[in-house]
Amino acid sequence: MSESTRDDLTVAARDALKQSFNEIVVEKLPDVQIPIGPVETLTLTWEQRCRAHRKCTTEKGTRIALVLPRGTVLSDGVLLHNHLDKTIQVKAQAEEVLVVTPKDAMEMCVIAHHLGNWHRSLQLNDDGTIVVEFDSPLAKWLEQKKISCTKASLSYHPNLKGAAHD
Repeated sequence: MSESTRDDLTVAARDALKQSFNEIVVEKLPDVQIPIGPVETLTLTWEQRCRAHRKCTTEKGTRIALVLPRGTVLSDGVLLHNHLDKTIQVKAQAEEVLVVTPKDAMEMCVIAHHLGNWHRSLQLNDDGTIVVEFDSPLAKWLEQKKISCTKASLSYHPNLKGAAHD
């Protein structure tokens, strides 16, 4: 079987799958990121926005199959589907986080060092606050170290990502 025939079959199979499940399959993000159709929202947590392969449903019931390239992270406001009949936009869901306010640069370094050791992602804001996903052991550690923090419900957008050792 030639490569073009295999590609045609893949496209045909994908189109049949779309029709049978009545869902939108998203394999790449639209080039045009300005809505051109009525907007539906897909609200996702940080963890969900990191999963490039998943099935989900918009607030209006449209089913979506994400088949994006590995490593794709969906940011707040990005369009997944942009057609005249319908536009689907990602919204970052508010989730429980800790907002940490270091008193000085040394305390910020201590916090960042420990979060890195624990392979934790964090959001470093321009005002010097650090936002991390909430968990009790971390909150207890911050309290023990007398580091100022508050629990909040915010959309989480880490700009420094913890990862396992490579």
